[in-house]
Amino acid sequence: MTDGAAAVRQAILKVFTRKHSLSLTPDALSFLLSILVPLNPSPTDLSHMLETLATAYLKQDDCASIVDAHALERVYRSLEVTEHTGEGLDALDDEEAADVDPRHYLHVVDAFDMPRWHYSAEKKMFERDDTPPSIAGSAKSRSLLWRDRYNIIKQTVLRNEHFSPPAVGGRDRGEYMKITSTKNLLGRQGQRFMLFGMLSQTQDGRYALEDPDGRVPLDLSDMMPGEGIFTEGSLVLVDGTYDFDDSLTGGESSPIFRVLGLGHPPSEKRTVSRSIYGHIDFLGIGGTSLKDEAAYTRIESALDHIGFVVISDLWLDHAATIDSFRRMLEGYEAAWDTFRPLMFILCGNFSSKPVGVSPTAVREYQDNFHAFADLLASFPTLLAACTFLFVPGPHDPWSGSTSSTLPRPPIPDHFAARVKQRVPGARFASNPCRLKYFSQEIVICRDDLMSRLLRNAVRVRELAGQGAEEEGGDLKRYLVQSVMDQGHLSPLPVTTRPILWEFDHALRLYPMPTAVILADRYERYELTYEGSHVFNPGSFVSDNFSWTVYRPASGEVEVSELAPEYW
Repeated sequence: MTDGAAAVRQAILKVFTRKHSLSLTPDALSFLLSILVPLNPSPTDLSHMLETLATAYLKQDDCASIVDAHALERVYRSLEVTEHTGEGLDALDDEEAADVDPRHYLHVVDAFDMPRWHYSAEKKMFERDDTPPSIAGSAKSRSLLWRDRYNIIKQTVLRNEHFSPPAVGGRDRGEYMKITSTKNLLGRQGQRFMLFGMLSQTQDGRYALEDPDGRVPLDLSDMMPGEGIFTEGSLVLVDGTYDFDDSLTGGESSPIFRVLGLGHPPSEKRTVSRSIYGHIDFLGIGGTSLKDEAAYTRIESALDHIGFVVISDLWLDHAATIDSFRRMLEGYEAAWDTFRPLMFILCGNFSSKPVGVSPTAVREYQDNFHAFADLLASFPTLLAACTFLFVPGPHDPWSGSTSSTLPRPPIPDHFAARVKQRVPGARFASNPCRLKYFSQEIVICRDDLMSRLLRNAVRVRELAGQGAEEEGGDLKRYLVQSVMDQGHLSPLPVTTRPILWEFDHALRLYPMPTAVILADRYERYELTYEGSHVFNPGSFVSDNFSWTVYRPASGEVEVSELAPEYW
């Protein structure tokens, strides 16, 4: 460290640590050094800059005694705008907003870096768990993940107008739908109830409903399912009557709940959740106040030339795929003045076949990434301005017995090293991962979710009598509704779909994201559900080398493809 950098470091510690009792993480200290050392300020100016930064940080709603780099960078960018305009972000006019560099407001959030938040039903609030999560997990963490899923969804259900009793008693008080606990069914046979809990199976193979107070077997013979795909592990609302079943061997009767109606819980729009929990930093990069979020929305609209290019199943061992991808990059570089992809979201599988552990397979996979790094390096305009995000798929290392476990770590550095070396904007993230772009939260998940849910479906609403196109459209809508209403990327039992118990929070979709990319080998679709944009870009190989572009300014999803003569 040079003498100048050492002096700056001492000044930083004097202002932040000694004066304001703030502890800087190594990343936060490195960030301050990176912006202050090149300026070579005088001791007086340096002290003034640091005091301004520390004071602005302490005014943030989410300020903490331990200062991380993300929160500090957000404060610094806001001060930059204030110095330029004389006022804050909300004072930018359209021309000034269009000049904001969006790269400073784009963050990739890895699933393994997200903080853990548990919902306390007693306190009716989220509480942060700072205990380092373990990949191995414990028996307690398995039960805790189900309790968290249940409590988070139930608090949104009880806030819904159809389930919330009127504040003032009156004749309408009895018209809302009241949820009953399984323990309150005893001795009330023949009566009708609404239950909320998790679909499961008993040891004798019968379906049952579980809540924190107990379990009741279900009779689904007369059930009318609502819209959506219902699987074991789903949290559902059940309408029916409590009765006794006399059909068991030996003439013994046992309690049973005869289901008349089955439905997913109502979801909650992002704006509603943000109005309640907007102060909580679910992503671990610093919270965004509602005031800043409104300003960010205006900037997003002004940057209408920005887009995210999304590709799934980019097979690096497939010559036609690589050639088509090269032609696509040529097109974007040629059209740079009219449309600028801020990020290329490249989802696996990056191989046409599962990558094993044999030396030959490993070497071939590594060589493919080396060649791909050379390809990207041949487009200097895109290389200088774009981020290339790599999200692993089921066939990517390491596949095998753990291939279906979520979340999956990024592609190992053994394969990614050359890409990182030659592509400054390359990021290798977990599956799933998230993006924070100004006010927007974008979730990216690579999973063959449609086939997985249909294989494990308890019931799907009857689609008979419809054409193939209409039936496919309904299934896509049912899939999106099921995932969003469940508020989770894997609404299945952990025995069917293994997950890392102590990282279950990284699979949540609460608060509802701005956009969700469900990259699947199933055919392409795009839907807007409760204000959230959900889409599947389809398979780059299977769909005639086509891809999807997400425009954050408008929320529109566009399908792009190469002309047939380039296939």
